[in-house]
Amino acid sequence: MSGDIEKGIVTIPLKWGRRTTRCIMGTVVVIIMLAVFFLCLKIFPFSVLSWTYIFLAIELPYLFYLYTILNPRGKRSIQLGTIRFIMVAGIAFAFFIGHLL
Repeated sequence: MSGDIEKGIVTIPLKWGRRTTRCIMGTVVVIIMLAVFFLCLKIFPFSVLSWTYIFLAIELPYLFYLYTILNPRGKRSIQLGTIRFIMVAGIAFAFFIGHLL
């Protein structure tokens, strides 16, 4: 396999390992999803502030998880469940703000 995932359509290099590659792929998918929702489909009639909250709620936990994986010396003091909880709470807060504005 020579360090690549060959099961999908696109061959993805595994320079930093499977978890980091999945985190990067998840980040790219989230960015594409938000771009499609916000620019093309206009599904949710929220304000720009609400979309900023939604973007941060989805993106920041992924970036923090990526940092904890790439940091070889630091301890992983936060678990994946906590990161998911932060993400869900942030999305709920963003939708709440979206309905207020």
